[in-house]
Amino acid sequence: PLSSYLRILNMDSPADSPEEEACSLSDVEPRPGARDIIPDDLICDFDNDSATSLKDRLLAYFESEKPFLSKNISMEEVAMRLFTNKSYLSKTINVEMNKNFRELVNYFRVREAIKIYSSNQNISMNELRDKCGFNNNASFTSAFKLNTGMTPGEWCRDLKNKKNNGEIGVAYGKE
Repeated sequence: PLSSYLRILNMDSPADSPEEEACSLSDVEPRPGARDIIPDDLICDFDNDSATSLKDRLLAYFESEKPFLSKNISMEEVAMRLFTNKSYLSKTINVEMNKNFRELVNYFRVREAIKIYSSNQNISMNELRDKCGFNNNASFTSAFKLNTGMTPGEWCRDLKNKKNNGEIGVAYGKE
């Protein structure tokens, strides 16, 4: 009961009767300006547009902060940064993007690898893998092949050949 809690905090005297012990949420007045603590653009109302809103926030976060470059990225961490829970984040990624969390992270990592290699073709595959957040060659290769249809080595050779043949300009791989 509220009065017991207030007694513990020395904020109120003990209740004189059991009726005083009863308290409902309607009895509690919100602190003036309480809603102003969280900006309106970060509040998710869970209506029909909430999944799209979360998707947009997720994509903006990935584009600006690049959390996918961390080898230790977790869905819990991303959900916390987006002010949501991991179940809702997972469902949004599955339904709105037709991917799971790991596939989405690897998609962004492969995009980053393409950008990096397109601007620096002297980088080693191990260095490229590490810069993009992959833990090992197997995950780097499988993610790259899933997203491009080629292994990293094949893609890099293809890029060099196309540049040497004048088929593409220096902006290849940049969006």
